[in-house]
Amino acid sequence: MASQPSKIPNSIEMFDRTADGYDENTGGCTVDVARHIISISPPITSTSTILDNASGTGAISQAILRPFKLSQLSPPHVTLADGAAGMIRVAKAELARLALPVQNTDFVVAPAEDLSSLQDDVFSHSFTNMGLPLFVDGERASREIHRTVKPGGTAVVTSWRSFGYLDPVRDAQAVVLPGTEPFDLPLAKKWFDPEYIEKVMREAGFENVQMGSFEAWYAAESEEKIANFLVRLTEAVPWMKGKRDEILAELQKTVVKYAKKVKKMVYHGDKEIEVELVGLSMMAIVAVCKK
Repeated sequence: MASQPSKIPNSIEMFDRTADGYDENTGGCTVDVARHIISISPPITSTSTILDNASGTGAISQAILRPFKLSQLSPPHVTLADGAAGMIRVAKAELARLALPVQNTDFVVAPAEDLSSLQDDVFSHSFTNMGLPLFVDGERASREIHRTVKPGGTAVVTSWRSFGYLDPVRDAQAVVLPGTEPFDLPLAKKWFDPEYIEKVMREAGFENVQMGSFEAWYAAESEEKIANFLVRLTEAVPWMKGKRDEILAELQKTVVKYAKKVKKMVYHGDKEIEVELVGLSMMAIVAVCKK
């Protein structure tokens, strides 16, 4: 069996280092979920107060602020918070690049487990999109979400139930590195269980928790491009280093086996257009929690 170092970089370290390429590397799947959870939330108006928690590069905030740019109405107050300074840096730059109205927007480097810089009972809307598996203490983070949402407000939290890209990566790995531990993400599996997430959110203080699911797509213009995205994931795993070219060659075969043609709405400038892509299915867990 091949020698395998024991340590995989923890999730915050990994995402801090990869912030600049994060949106491309996720194949748009987190953006799909961001747009969905905004659409099922109470309407957002100029008087709304919003927490984009574990904001990453700001997909939630971008989707919220785009309509206000087009309508020229006063934007809501948005707070982006993330424990990775690199993500906040990229989020701030992206909002500026898109010329979105940020006059009522704050940026905070803060882990979700400690939002002590934010007051109690502040936010009408709180979004934590794919953050739960990344937190050191997701249970504590859930209590912070509840604390900062105002009475009558809504918090939406999401996680993944299944990762469509794991099978093609593992199939490629089995050819290039037979006998090695199958590639996995350094994330606690309990956060992939909708029943556990519901339990945690109720214990955090939310009495009304509605669970649902949503299919997103890890997508690109071609199978080859998806393979190029996925090979970057393997570069974070120490025992896969030095095998990039071999893994990429196999990924170009295995992605074809699993990918499907999909149609997605994407932004082209300020307009939404429908494009046909190829993608790998990603199933999201969605919890809508009312205080």
